[in-house]
Amino acid sequence: MFSVAPDGTAWRWKGKTDWTPLNGKFRMLVAGDDGRAWGLDENNRLRRFENGLWSELPATALTIASGPKNSLWSIQPDGNLAAWNVAAQRWQTAAALPVRAQALAVGAAGEPWLIDEAGIVMVQQSGKWAQIRGIAARSLGIGPEGTVYATTKDDEIYWLDKREMEWKPATGKARQIA
Repeated sequence: MFSVAPDGTAWRWKGKTDWTPLNGKFRMLVAGDDGRAWGLDENNRLRRFENGLWSELPATALTIASGPKNSLWSIQPDGNLAAWNVAAQRWQTAAALPVRAQALAVGAAGEPWLIDEAGIVMVQQSGKWAQIRGIAARSLGIGPEGTVYATTKDDEIYWLDKREMEWKPATGKARQIA
């Protein structure tokens, strides 16, 4: 598990209460299936944590999200959705987004989810974007089994009932979920 402190310091959890600081300053971190961390530094440059070191990759992004099979997705500075091409070591544009996105997540089947500037959650299905209204979301998180969670500006937590395509309240409060 990885975390970013308010001052941008990256931390890695090694079990129980053992948090270890890592070098570098970051805006955000995500972890892949294999435990590898990816991060965006203070200048939106992409970095990868392997073998105890951060390596800078020749890429930038506004936000990133990890998906199944160690996939990595981003919202690019031009507003497009992109997937990381491991062989080419660069972003490959996947789609022009229909809205300006503020958050990104990747579902269990590899499908991209986003939140637009109005807080509307959207998912790409069969090449088309579907809106899932009902809350003004601030952050998204998707469990490995595919359950979609969201937080609101009031720190409320919701989960998506996919049978009814309706947001249901969850217990607790959170500013962000991932």
